[in-house]
Amino acid sequence: MIRSRLWLAGLALLLAAGCRSATTPPGPGPAAMPGEPVTLNDQNFDQLVLESDKPVLVDFTATWCPPCKEMEPIVAQLAVDYEGRAVVGKLDVDQNGATSAEYNVTAVPTFLVFKGGVKVDRVDGATDKRDLAARIDAALE
Repeated sequence: MIRSRLWLAGLALLLAAGCRSATTPPGPGPAAMPGEPVTLNDQNFDQLVLESDKPVLVDFTATWCPPCKEMEPIVAQLAVDYEGRAVVGKLDVDQNGATSAEYNVTAVPTFLVFKGGVKVDRVDGATDKRDLAARIDAALE
């Protein structure tokens, strides 16, 4: 709880100052290897998520978060399972505060599903593969 409040306070300061983290990579970011989650950031989010012609599952995550670590193999498997049909991406909230704030991500993990550039679903907290797959499948319809 305290760590969450400290993170939010730090995020508010960054947003108020109009700054980005010094560790945020510039440009669109690295492309994912086939069957791996795409690395998302503040700079490439619009291009890779909002402009995607496929549904997109975004995993808002943090390196220090145990439930996020537990979700990593599930997210990786979904990237394999949906390769060519949907995009599966990961966004580190500590390095990408603008996008996290824009989508009101205040806890991790948080999963958002986008279709046609619009957020169509949200899951706050860890869940199972079947749940996330069902949400991607709904966006594919």
